[in-house]
Amino acid sequence: MSRARIIDALALIVASALFALASRQPALAAIPTLLALGGLAVRQGARADAFAQTATSLVAGALPGYLAINVIDREVPLGVLDPTSGSIAIATLCAASVRTVFSLANSRAGLVNSALLFVALASVGQSRLGASYALLAALASTLSLVSRAIERDPSLSLSRSQFTPRALWPLAAIVAITSALTSLGAWGLPIAHRWSVRRMVSAYSRAQNISGLGDRMSLQAMDGILQSDAIVLRVRGGSTDYLRGVAFDRYRLNTWSYSRPAARRRVAVTQRTSGILPGEIELLRVSGPAQWVLAPLEAGALASPDGELEALPTGALRSAADVKLLWFARSGPRSITVDPPGPYDTEYPRVLAPMLLNIGREWRCLEGPALERVRCFERRLRREYRYSLTVPETPDTEPLVAFLRSHKQGHCEYFASALALLSRTANVPTRVVAGYRVHERSEWGDYYVVRERDAHSWVEAYEPSRGWVRFDATPPSADERGAGSAVPAWRTFIESLRWRWADFWSGGRSRGAFVLAALALALGLLVSVLRRNARAWFGRAGADERDAPPASLLALDAALARWSIVRERGESIERFSSRVEQSALPEELAKDTAAALRAFARQRYGAPDGDDALAPLEAQLTALATALLDARRASAPASDAR
Repeated sequence: MSRARIIDALALIVASALFALASRQPALAAIPTLLALGGLAVRQGARADAFAQTATSLVAGALPGYLAINVIDREVPLGVLDPTSGSIAIATLCAASVRTVFSLANSRAGLVNSALLFVALASVGQSRLGASYALLAALASTLSLVSRAIERDPSLSLSRSQFTPRALWPLAAIVAITSALTSLGAWGLPIAHRWSVRRMVSAYSRAQNISGLGDRMSLQAMDGILQSDAIVLRVRGGSTDYLRGVAFDRYRLNTWSYSRPAARRRVAVTQRTSGILPGEIELLRVSGPAQWVLAPLEAGALASPDGELEALPTGALRSAADVKLLWFARSGPRSITVDPPGPYDTEYPRVLAPMLLNIGREWRCLEGPALERVRCFERRLRREYRYSLTVPETPDTEPLVAFLRSHKQGHCEYFASALALLSRTANVPTRVVAGYRVHERSEWGDYYVVRERDAHSWVEAYEPSRGWVRFDATPPSADERGAGSAVPAWRTFIESLRWRWADFWSGGRSRGAFVLAALALALGLLVSVLRRNARAWFGRAGADERDAPPASLLALDAALARWSIVRERGESIERFSSRVEQSALPEELAKDTAAALRAFARQRYGAPDGDDALAPLEAQLTALATALLDARRASAPASDAR
């Protein structure tokens, strides 16, 4: 059995003990320990290519990581690890442990093992265990480095005869350096870890939510972002203030998601190509995710030219086609039905429960009818908290806790999350909804414009007699941040021209007339081009054959080459004739050859007299070629003989 594999397993067992100490989850820590010991049971080590090793590591790491997220998140107290750090640590530990089953056939395999171990140690590093972390992390790191040294030089021995002062220096240096780095890491890794995790979560959240909609919604997705003025929708035919997109019911790791299976049902949609009808509202999508279809909860009589729609149990509309146009009526029966609450609609993190319940008692919002409790929380949030796109960083505090208890400012995701979770502590089922607000009326037309910065989040609370009811805890100052005043007039004018073109193109008759006019114009241009070029095209029939140099010219070129006068590739006959005239040929012969070349070029490429006029010139070129060869033989008989 390879000593390097044994020492790798020992390093992972030490790191697993450190994880157990930090997370207070010995059952989870036992998983990588058992995997490492099980890997050593394969005495010679299994041989596998890089793909097989990588796939095995991913599977072995993903399952415990998922388990950690769903187990640690529910445990109180949490130990000194947050769920993100714990899930990363256990996933990398298990991925590294399962790799002990493979033989270290190349240096890359061992380096990957060490890299996974160091990632796990860095994740546990935010725990602030002090000296315990420093000692155990130093031991695990040292063992991993020793394993890499043995792997590099299998002849290394740990026998007593090898422990001379000279041989101990490298090992002492490794231990000293590792201890120093680990001690530094015990202080610096918590800071670095929190910084890197925040950046990764923020980058992922922004990528998921930059257009305002996604399968998840992070609480920190909009931190510090001044949203774009890019247009998402045009609303025409009337006003509607809230355009519903996605509904979320599950809150984990500062992120909202939808917990239920993606069961979908068809929504009745009338397919038509004509424009807006009286009493309808038209939504024209310009950008944003094509799979989500925005509409208010009260929308009815849906119509679209682009295909059928499907609804999730939350009432969110989706479509496999790219639905750009949607018409609906605000009066009459609703087309969108929303299922009653599920188990996640009343769930809130147990870690936050004491704070949320204390706030409910302080605000006296835990009594009365269900919707009145939600309205009580809504009033307090709108009155006592401030809207801001820039949220102060609080690295040691959960963002929602910091929002409710410390800085009391944030964007709509914070207000919606706070209202939803506070209402759940008052036993009212709630969901967080992501969509857009509509408030900017165009200066150049009878329509509204929805921009990316109008992305918004609010809450829907459930009351059996009324169904789902909308609540918005975001202060009114959020509506004053845009309203179109920040967009220059020239830009809104150009946007209006764009809509006029879209309206023109969407009209069936106009589109047909435009297509006919375009075809007529293209046909006219084609006829004009044919008329202007037909004579030249047909007059030069067979030009490719005549463009090939005749045998007389090739013979003359070969004869001149005997005098070291070679025509360059692409060189014109006129330019070549000038070089011939100034060459070292006999004077009379040079002049005659140059003159013959010029005459040939004029007749061949300039005069329209045809091939009959070329015959005497080609004969002259042939005669000159013979004369040049004779002159060459006369000037150098010995050389030609050889």
